[in-house]
Amino acid sequence: MGYGSGELIIRSYNAQNDRVRVEGLESICEVGPADKPFLFTDTLGDPICRIKNSPIYNMLVAELGGQLVGVIQGTIKLVTLHKPPKNVAKVGYILGLRVAPAYRRHGIGSRLVTKLEEWFVACDVDYTYMATEKDNEASYKLFVNKLGYVKFRTPAILVNPVNHHRSSQISSNFKLTKLKIEEAESLYRKYLSSTEFFPIDIGNILRNKLSLGTWVSYPKGETWGKVPTSWAMLSVWNSGELFKLRLGNVPISCFMYTKSSQLIQKFLPCFKLPSIPDFFNPFGFYFIYGVYGEGPLYGKLVKSL
Repeated sequence: MGYGSGELIIRSYNAQNDRVRVEGLESICEVGPADKPFLFTDTLGDPICRIKNSPIYNMLVAELGGQLVGVIQGTIKLVTLHKPPKNVAKVGYILGLRVAPAYRRHGIGSRLVTKLEEWFVACDVDYTYMATEKDNEASYKLFVNKLGYVKFRTPAILVNPVNHHRSSQISSNFKLTKLKIEEAESLYRKYLSSTEFFPIDIGNILRNKLSLGTWVSYPKGETWGKVPTSWAMLSVWNSGELFKLRLGNVPISCFMYTKSSQLIQKFLPCFKLPSIPDFFNPFGFYFIYGVYGEGPLYGKLVKSL
């Protein structure tokens, strides 16, 4: 396909030459459907922040007439995949596909994906996957209709603001304990290693500086040394140290309501009204993963965590 401004060049990311330009591209590219509220990503000066903690990663950029018009990122890791004849697979994950608004619908996105897939093939990857919102029509058309990807799973990401005014009383009947990394890794391998896409390098993930820890909850009167009758676990990853998000394209009414609720909370705290978090300025988030447990009190124990 001709591009009018010269030949499209796709190459590996060069931090010295491309960092500022990639940040500029990120700042004009929204995450999500353009006709609805969407997220802007602030990489805090490090465009590869979302992939550099992976064992193997790559970032490609697309240049046209000397201008950077697109980027894509990919990671590779070993995971469990119960599909004979082997239970372990090398998978490639595609993320961070961005094309400058003025250059969309010219095939640049598909060229970037194809080039990244070539890198996956060279690295002997068994499967490639990506995640997108179910109503992201452009992404669905590209990956499913044009590139032949098939729907694999429909996960849900649940979001909950951290509000210091919110009551966080923990039942006196439960005990919370932070596990040592070795204990957490043993727990993961014993109870979760049979799940699909379980990361073989879970130990490295738990030892990463961004991992805040793994906690368990169980009834008081029982000990963790012997598996309790009911128990629950989860781990926390500090994504806010990697990048920030900001909400865009929000109705003015929502903006005004948010600001007014914050003013009420600031000047009239005695009312203890729930305030709406400020999503209009950059914010970070904690990612909770590895939620698991057993026993009749499992649900209440997860809630206590």
